[in-house]
Amino acid sequence: MSGRIRLRLLATSDLHAHLTSFDYLADRLDPALGLQAAGRVIAAAREEVANCLFVDNGDLLQGGPLGDAVADGFLAGAAHPMVAALAALGCDAATLGNHEFDFGLDLLGAAVEAAPFPFVASNIRFTGGGPKTVESLVLERDCVDEDGAVHRLRIGVLGFLPPQVAQWNRLALAGRVEVEDIVAAARRLGPPLREHCDLVIALAHTGLSRRAPAENEENAGRTLAALGLFDGIVLGHQHLLFPGPAFADLAEADIEGGKLAGVPAVMPGYAGGHVGVIDWDLAPGNGRWRPVSAKASLRGSGIPAS
Repeated sequence: MSGRIRLRLLATSDLHAHLTSFDYLADRLDPALGLQAAGRVIAAAREEVANCLFVDNGDLLQGGPLGDAVADGFLAGAAHPMVAALAALGCDAATLGNHEFDFGLDLLGAAVEAAPFPFVASNIRFTGGGPKTVESLVLERDCVDEDGAVHRLRIGVLGFLPPQVAQWNRLALAGRVEVEDIVAAARRLGPPLREHCDLVIALAHTGLSRRAPAENEENAGRTLAALGLFDGIVLGHQHLLFPGPAFADLAEADIEGGKLAGVPAVMPGYAGGHVGVIDWDLAPGNGRWRPVSAKASLRGSGIPAS
């Protein structure tokens, strides 16, 4: 009988072109800021487990001075620095946020093209040419169990962004995209992945609303979790923290266990200040590996003063 596999997912979201630990608006170093700070957390968290994935949940390219400089032609012809940094940290997959479109499809297409990892975009389709994203993704990874044996796992990944992006960026996107309701896309694409994968993960650039579910929700995280299609969800868009006290009033939220409607979920804030961590213990059965326990948490990127 094979031993269990411990698999860890590390996630960033809403980095907003904050690469280094420098606050340009305040003109000072900030050790809790940027992918540089988050990268230290990611490296340390990788050392703790044998099997690890790293993903980014969107709003990567816009928001800081670096993003503006790249859009103005700085480093023309080179890979976008944020994409290059994710690659250097061993990113396995990423999705698009709504702000990815702020500088137009040409810049976004170039950034995606230069990435050595896939961008998955499940509820947006480019009808007039655009970034080379994929609608759904299966990552095949060799993982080591507690007895040292190696097993091939199949991890399905879907990526979502708010359907309102078609209005927010209509000048760049009119006639060039079709955007689907997040939940409808999940219901369409999730079951085939569940049939063939050991785990299915949502990279959901959407937050948590306290309103009743509705078509074309901007913040559809609660509805996604309730579908029963996902083994883990990465949230974002709101620049808030889950698990955290901001969502302690939600009936579906288990803040201590890091779960939403029983699904491990993380929302790692803004600009690299936190990294989301989801840990699964997986056991074999019927030719598949399935979670027998899971926990989600956040790790802050700040460095204590020396």
